[in-house]
Order: sequence, then C-alpha cells, then structure tokens
Amino acid sequence: MKKKLFLVLALIFFTATMLNAKKVTTCYSANHPMPKVAKTITSIEAYHMLVTQPNTYLIDVRTRAEYQLIGHACYKKNGMMEMAYNIPIKFWTGKVGKKNKYSKALNKNFLKVMEQKFKKTDNLIIMCRSGDRSVIASDILTDAGFKNVYNVIYGFEGKPLSYGRSKLEKKLMKKYSLYYNFKGRLNGWRSYGLCQTYKMDPEYMYPPDFQ
Repeated sequence: MKKKLFLVLALIFFTATMLNAKKVTTCYSANHPMPKVAKTITSIEAYHMLVTQPNTYLIDVRTRAEYQLIGHACYKKNGMMEMAYNIPIKFWTGKVGKKNKYSKALNKNFLKVMEQKFKKTDNLIIMCRSGDRSVIASDILTDAGFKNVYNVIYGFEGKPLSYGRSKLEKKLMKKYSLYYNFKGRLNGWRSYGLCQTYKMDPEYMYPPDFQ
C-alpha cells in the first residue's frame, strides 16, 4: 500500500514538474527564432539590467531609418539619460525582393564596429524591431567571443506572447512601466511603456557614418 502511494505521489510530482518546465521553456512562441548561446530576455528585463548593472549597453541593430523615424530606446542611469547604440546588422538595399518588399543585406562591418566600440566582457543587450535580426547579431557576437550577450525577445515593437505575463514581468512592469495594466500581448519595448526618444546623438549613432 505504501509502495503504491509512493508511486502515485512520485507520478504526480513528475507530471507537475514537467508541466512547469513546459511553461518555462515555451513561454515564447515556438516559431520564434532563438540565439544559439546568448540568453533571451524580455524588454522589461533588459531595462532592469540597464539601470542596475554596470558595463551594460543596449545595441539597436535596426537600420538607420528605423532608428531615426520610428524612435529608439532610452533609459536613465545615475541621473544621466542614456540611449541605445545604433549598429545595424542589416542595411536596406533599395531593391524590391520577395513578396514585393524592399530587401536588406547583411552589414559586413557589424562585428568590426562592435569590437571597436565594446569589450568582450561587457553586458551587451541586443534589440531589433521584433526579435529576428537580433538573433543573427547575437549569434555573430557569441561566435566571436563576446561573453555576455542578451537577446531581447520581440524587440522594440513586439510580437504576441503566447502564455501571458510571468510573475517577474508583472513585478518589473509595476516598477518601471507606464502601461502596468496594459492587457495586450505585444511585449516589445514600446508596449511596456518604457522610455523612447527620437533624439539623434552622434555618440550613439553608427560610428562609420562619421569617418
């Protein structure tokens, strides 16, 4: 009897553990790309890192046009306003590609500029529009030996989040977000109500443009 009870309890524990693990590992869309090595975090977690941890930088890998016209992320640290650095992973080609959309080409100097601008031990938070290009950039950086690379899931503008908000998200939103009661599922930097700006500062713009 005791043995049967033990087996039943063990089965219940195992089932609960597997269900919980599934929730943790599938909290993002199964169809969304993930980096090979870099850790994936949400925008609100990225913001928390930026304002609390030293040697932490936000890299916006969207095109120059997106950075300027759509706006970009900012945050206040030690009383100073900081912004995302714009180092595009791809450039617009000006040519129409598949599905009648203008195509983009890989920035061959991306890694070179990153190595000139940041240390291999810096905390580098990589963001794009919706979390696709940032995966490409994150993989390039980790392959090159950057130790602390973080990929921002769903990027600046966002995509649907399948399983709602986690306890950590809710806690950080209550602390930082203007949209704490927002019921949507976009989960991009903007939809969290985090700081954004249209200000263009040469310190944060693509360095080769000033050479």
